[in-house]
Amino acid sequence: MSSTAGPNPAFSAASGDAMYDRIGWSAPPQVRLLESPLPHVRAIRHLGVATPGTVVATSQVDSERWDALLVNRGGEGWLEIRAGGRTNRGWQHREMIAFIPDGLDTHLEFPADSQALQLYVRPGILQGARDGRPGAGLRPILGERDRRVAWLMGLIEQELRSPGFGSSLLVEGLVGAISETLVATFVGREDEARDRITLTRAKLERVTDYIESRIAEAICLDDLAGVAGLSVYHFARMFKAATGDTPYQFLRRRRIALANRLLGEGAIPIAEVALRCGFANQAHFTAAFTRETGLSPGRYRRLVQGG
Repeated sequence: MSSTAGPNPAFSAASGDAMYDRIGWSAPPQVRLLESPLPHVRAIRHLGVATPGTVVATSQVDSERWDALLVNRGGEGWLEIRAGGRTNRGWQHREMIAFIPDGLDTHLEFPADSQALQLYVRPGILQGARDGRPGAGLRPILGERDRRVAWLMGLIEQELRSPGFGSSLLVEGLVGAISETLVATFVGREDEARDRITLTRAKLERVTDYIESRIAEAICLDDLAGVAGLSVYHFARMFKAATGDTPYQFLRRRRIALANRLLGEGAIPIAEVALRCGFANQAHFTAAFTRETGLSPGRYRRLVQGG
């Protein structure tokens, strides 16, 4: 038997929370309102629906402005979330989270035995907005596994169920930790995917040519990222994906290769080899070369030249 006949606003969550009760349900849910010490944070424990089958819940943009963060606490089956013109359908699992920013109509379909903890927070707080500063561009998250966020939300629920001496500070700190995790994990993910395909062969060749032409100079990550036209963070990740080396590893290998060639040719003093390989003096070059190859520059030169 399925409860997918369509959401019926007449069904009330009976949670005592007017915002939550305005959600349209295809079957009445069992919920528990968790009292919060903070006026800008609400928490509700969804305990399932008595009617077996698939439940439909819909919400529309409302004058009450809240961002919603949900974490699955139990129940298995197919879950579908639609919000902001995007849809995700997949198998729900524990530690799966969803973030629905304020201002989006939302449609959910999920198994009747699903349980969840739902946080409602004033807009911007979960996106890092503080003291009048705007938050990061955190887009809807429609079903992603995030163990840290799930764990932090569990700590909030635990504190709300059994408050301690500093509940307001603890809950506020946990909300802040969730915000930091969401922003660090999800902000820029789509932009990063677009950036990754812009590190074309031509861009990579420009970077490697830059390294070769300035191999005797001090080269910093900002320089290389600028040549590629990317942020330092994105450049470092994409460069390794393209070459298998970090920028540091690549530069080190190129300098070792140059040192091997110059020493093998035998036409210039070792002190000059050191300068051409980016070292300020011969002593530093000798120590680094010996550490890398197991041979001193002089010994390497003699071996290569058959001496």
